[in-house]
Amino acid sequence: MWWHQNKVPLCRVDELALLEGQLARVVGRATPSGELLAAPYTRRSCIAAASMLEMVGSAVGHGGNSSNKVSGVDLASSFVLDDDSGLVAVLVSVSTIHLELDLESVIQRPSADDRPLFGANIVAHEIREAGGEWSHHSEALIVAGDVIAAIGLVRKAEAGGYELVGTADKKLILTKHAEQLV
Repeated sequence: MWWHQNKVPLCRVDELALLEGQLARVVGRATPSGELLAAPYTRRSCIAAASMLEMVGSAVGHGGNSSNKVSGVDLASSFVLDDDSGLVAVLVSVSTIHLELDLESVIQRPSADDRPLFGANIVAHEIREAGGEWSHHSEALIVAGDVIAAIGLVRKAEAGGYELVGTADKKLILTKHAEQLV
C-alpha cells in the first residue's frame, strides 16, 4: 500500500492544524459518532469490519485441496478518534477506505433469531456448484474503544476543528497493526 513506502508522520490531534492538506497518522481510541454497524458474519456491533469468504475443496485447486477467495468486504462508518489531546472526526466513504486488519476465522452459529445474510443461499449454492466442499469465514473488527491508527488527509471541518478523510488515490487507512500505533 502507498503509505508503507512513505512513512506518514504520527501527530496528535492538537497538532493537525500544522498538517492541513497533508497526510497524517493519528493514534487514539475509536468512538462511534453515529449508529454502529453489524459485522457480516458474527453480527457483533462495530465501527468497521473486514470480512472474507473462501471456498475450500478439491475442485477449487483443480486436483489438490486448495482455497479460493470468493468475496471480501470492508465496511465502516464515520467515527471520532480521541488521543487525549483532542478529538478528530474520521470521515468514512466506501470508495476511499482501506482496512489493514488481521482476519480471524469465525464460526457462524445460527440461532432461531438469526436471519440469513443477504445472498448467503446464493453463495452457498455457487460454492457447491463449483466443487467447493465447505466455506471458510474470516472477519476482523474495530469496535468502540479500540486503539487504532487512522492515516488520512487532514482537512478543516465546516463545524470547526479538523477531520481525516481519504481520496480516490490515497485511501483512508484504518489499522490496529502495532507498528503503526507508535
